[in-house]
Amino acid sequence: MGLSEAGVTTLERASAVLHISAIQSEFSLWSRHLEVDILAACKRSGI
Repeated sequence: MGLSEAGVTTLERASAVLHISAIQSEFSLWSRHLEVDILAACKRSGI
């Protein structure tokens, strides 16, 4: 299962029910929240 543009809460809820193997999110100079929030959640969930 993969997710697109999911937030941390959605990512954590989904990974508690299903194995999430990929996440697609915008990553640019103007959208850097991914580095702090989403990548840390992915690491904790083994994504």
